[in-house]
Amino acid sequence: MNIRWRNKLKISTALLCLLGLVACGGSTRSMNLGDTIYGIHVPPMPNSVTNQATLAGIDSDGNGIRDDIDRKLAIDFGSTPADYRIAVNHARTLQAALVIAGSVQIADHASAVSCAPRGLLMRLKSNTLATLNTPERGAAYGAAFAGVLIKACR
Repeated sequence: MNIRWRNKLKISTALLCLLGLVACGGSTRSMNLGDTIYGIHVPPMPNSVTNQATLAGIDSDGNGIRDDIDRKLAIDFGSTPADYRIAVNHARTLQAALVIAGSVQIADHASAVSCAPRGLLMRLKSNTLATLNTPERGAAYGAAFAGVLIKACR
C-alpha cells in the first residue's frame, strides 16, 4: 500500500473513532461538565451524600459557592442579572462565614445581608435554608453569627 492511501486510511479511521465517541455520548452533558441555566454556566449537581459529608460540601468550580447552591441561584435569580449578582454575593459570603468563620467573613456576610434590598432578602431566605441543610451547617451558622448585630449597609 502506498503512503498516500495509508494516510487516507489513518484519517478515515480517526474520523470514524471521533464520530463513534460523539455518538456514544461525547457531549458536554454526558461528560458531566455542567449545564447552562438562563445563560449561566453551572456545575453538575453533586452527589447528595458526598455533598453533605462535609461542612464545605462540593465546590467543583472553586467559586466559593457549593455546586447545588450555584444551580439554585441560577434557577431562582438567573432571569434578573442584578438580583443574581446580589444572590451570588450573599451565597459566597455565607459559605465563607460557615467554612472559615473568621471575623472578616462574618462581617462580609452581615454586610451582604444588610445591603440586600428587602424584597430580595426575603427571596434569599430559601437560599440560606438550602445552604444550612445539615445539622452541622446549621450549628456552624449559629456559632458564627451568635451575637452578631446586622448594622446598616456599609
